[in-house]
Amino acid sequence: MKAQTLDEIVQQIETEQIRLDTQVLSRYQLTLTVRQIRILKSVFSSQTGFMKEIAQVNHITAATLTSDIKTLVKDGWILQRKDKEDKRVKYLSCTLKARQILIEIQKQNHSFSEEFINDIGSEEFTKLNQNLQKLLLYYKKK
Repeated sequence: MKAQTLDEIVQQIETEQIRLDTQVLSRYQLTLTVRQIRILKSVFSSQTGFMKEIAQVNHITAATLTSDIKTLVKDGWILQRKDKEDKRVKYLSCTLKARQILIEIQKQNHSFSEEFINDIGSEEFTKLNQNLQKLLLYYKKK
């Protein structure tokens, strides 16, 4: 096996995760861009639904998010509402259609994780998880 940088491995894992997500979409003849999938996942898991928070989490500008949100609203994936007191503040939430698809993606990811743990064993998975946590802390310190 060719030695790879950490960056290459992380990119390949992300690519495979996106491939699995798009498999769920394709079962329903649905097409979304990678960024749209990430935005939907962020809105789905957000505690507040603030557009500013969603843009920050996805490392995109507010203008880029606004453009994507317009498309996602038009296509029936996202609901958008303005704050009653401050009309500049916008809240996002997923439509029923989006929630159903995202729950299916979550189930698929959970099933994949369970299969992976069964394949490598719980002890090996615990070690991997601990090392990934250390890696995450290392990144956060830099």
